[in-house]
Parts: sequence; structure tokens; C-alpha cells
Amino acid sequence: MKPAPRWPLHPAPREGEALSSWLNRVALCYHMEVSELLEHDLGHAQVDDLDTAPPLALLAMLSQRSGIEPDRLRCMSFAGWVPWLLDSLDDQIPDALETYAFQLSVLLPKLRRRTRSITSWRAWLPSQPIHRACPLCLNDPANQAVLLAWKLPLMLSCPLHGCWLESYWGVPGCQRRSNTDPWRRGKTDPLGDDGGFWPPRC
Repeated sequence: MKPAPRWPLHPAPREGEALSSWLNRVALCYHMEVSELLEHDLGHAQVDDLDTAPPLALLAMLSQRSGIEPDRLRCMSFAGWVPWLLDSLDDQIPDALETYAFQLSVLLPKLRRRTRSITSWRAWLPSQPIHRACPLCLNDPANQAVLLAWKLPLMLSCPLHGCWLESYWGVPGCQRRSNTDPWRRGKTDPLGDDGGFWPPRC
């Protein structure tokens, strides 16, 4: 059986880039959407799990197509950050909040604190996907990558440019800025005119 062919065009992932962002950039090389690239080339129709817990079989196929190690691809999703950032991706663990809040507690002894059992909770992971990015990064044609950390509610600004992250819609590298962004700025801030567009829509 012949091995799967290598993609002739596959830009290298940026440091800290989300898996969905990298696949968006690969798909743009072929004038496709990610869903088309995954479904027609790899037989994977689900795109909602890319940044959370992509299937190992999908990572293996992506590794064959790109030559990138599966471990590196996995670290482009939140699954690759278990147990360092997250204890687990399972949101049905009853003592997840208790473990997260008190496992390293030194100020509140165990006998003096109340315990709470909460399900459907995971540390740092929002219930709905967050689509925010640095407008200066995405306006740079050489650096239109969305970082995985930007998809967490713990990050509000770009460490490179020092400006607020802003909501976007559409495909990175091919979208406009949202007018409903809660972090809108005035003309005196580093981003300038808040009414401007990000790169034109495809």
C-alpha cells in the first residue's frame, strides 16, 4: 500500500498557533475551506473539535500529509496541554472545581473550607468558542496565525504589540473586524481608527 501523498503546499505552524488556524492557512493555499480540506482529503467532517481534542487518527493523517510530528500537532490543541494547563478535558468530573481551586491551597486549611460539587465545568475552557485575535498580527500578511492562547478567556492582549485582542469573524487572513467587540478603543489607542476593516473578505 502506497503511503499518503505529502501536501505540496503546507506552511509551517507558527509558535503557539492553534490547529484550526494552521489548517485554515493550509486550506487557503488550495483556495478551500478547512471543512473541504478535511472532508475530501482526509475523510474527517467534524471541525468543531480541532482546537479542543482532535482525534488521534486525524493527527496521524495530518502528520503524513505535512511531515509534522503528531505530538507537535497535538500541542496545537488544548488536549496537548493536559495536565499542565488543564487537569482534564472531561467536563463531568464532580470534583474538578475543588481540585482546581484547592489542590495547592496553603491559606485555607482543608478542614475550614466548604466543598462544592459542580459538573459541566472545565478550567479556562469557555462554553462557546472565542474568536479573538490581535488585529496587528492578522493585518500582517506574513503572520496571519491565530494563537491557541487567544482562544482562552485568560488572555486579553497581544504580548507582541501590546494591544487588546479583538473579535473577528470569517477566516483569519480573510475577514473583517467585528463591530460588536466589547473591547473597542478610541483613535488615541495603538490600533487607530476602530471603524477600519481587517483584510478584505474573500
